[in-house]
Amino acid sequence: PPPASADSQRAPSLNEATEASVAVHAQRLQAEVEQLMRQQRLQAAIKPQTEMPSPTELLLPLRLPQAEEQLLEAEQPLVGGRPTGGSLWPEGGEAAAQAQRLRMTAVTSAATAMLRSSTPLAKLKPGGGSLPPLCPSLVLADCEARCAVQVSKLREAVDGGSFDVLGLSGNALLRASLEVIDGDAALKVSLAHAGSLPRATIRPLRGDPESMDICGPQGSRYGTLVRRESGSYVVMQAHLPLMIIDGAPTGRWLQVSTGTGQPMASAAVNSEYFQGRDHLELYVQPGFDMVLVISCLLAVLLLKRAMDLPSIEAWLDGFKSVPR
Repeated sequence: PPPASADSQRAPSLNEATEASVAVHAQRLQAEVEQLMRQQRLQAAIKPQTEMPSPTELLLPLRLPQAEEQLLEAEQPLVGGRPTGGSLWPEGGEAAAQAQRLRMTAVTSAATAMLRSSTPLAKLKPGGGSLPPLCPSLVLADCEARCAVQVSKLREAVDGGSFDVLGLSGNALLRASLEVIDGDAALKVSLAHAGSLPRATIRPLRGDPESMDICGPQGSRYGTLVRRESGSYVVMQAHLPLMIIDGAPTGRWLQVSTGTGQPMASAAVNSEYFQGRDHLELYVQPGFDMVLVISCLLAVLLLKRAMDLPSIEAWLDGFKSVPR
C-alpha cells in the first residue's frame, strides 16, 4: 500500500479538537431542544397557548443553565480531553467565529422552545401582581434574563450620548441614550432596532431634586424614582413603594427588590464573558421587566451620578470623580 501522507499522519491541532468539541456540544443541545419542542407541540395539541409574545419583540439574553455552561466549557482548550480553564481562541479568530455561530444557533433554538412553553402574558403576574411591567412583551415567565453595558461607554455618556445594552453573545438588545438639552436631561431606553420608540423615559422631576419621573411608551406616566436618605432609590406609584435599588451587604453588588422585599434583580461589574473588558452585568429574575430595571439603574448612575449606595463606594471607578 502507498505510504501515508504527512497530512494523514498529523495529529489534530488544538483548535481542531476544540472546534470538534463545540460541535458535539451543539449537536447534543440541538437534540435536547428538538425533544423539548416535540413535547411542547404535544401539550399544545391538548391545551393551545394564547396571547404569546411576538418573536421579534423578544430579543432577550436567556440564561440556559445547562446548555450555556456546556458551550462555554467547550470553548476552553482541551488538554488530555479536559478543559484547562482558559480561552484558546484569539479575538476575531475563525475558530471563535465558528463557536459563536454554533452557540447562537443553539441558544436561538432553545429560546424558541422556551417561549413556546412559557406562561401566556395575560396570565403573567410579575412580582406576584404587585409590580406592573413597563413592557409586558419583554417579560420572561420561566427564565432569568441577562444583559450588560460596557463600563467605558457609561463613563462616556455621563454628559450625554448613547450606548448599547448587550446580551452575553455581544449582540445589542436595547439602546439607551442620555439626552441633555438646555440643562434638561432625559434617559431613554428603546429596542435596539432602527426606528424603535422609547419603551421607558426617565427625567429629573422639576422642583424636586431627589426625584425622577418614569414614563412608559407614548409618554404614559408610570411612577417616580425617589432617592431616600439612606442612599437607596425607590420606585413609587400611588404613594406605594414598588421597587427598591440598594447596595448589597456582601460588597460590590447592587440588589433590586420589590417593595415587599422579594428579590427582582442584581447587578455587578464583570469582565468574564466580555474578553476582559469591564461590563455592568444585570441579572433579572423570571417574571420581572428587564426594561424597567435597567432603565432605573441607568438613571441612578447617569442622571443622579450616584455612588452613595451602601457598600459600593468604589464600585465603578471613574464615576466617583464626576460631580452630581
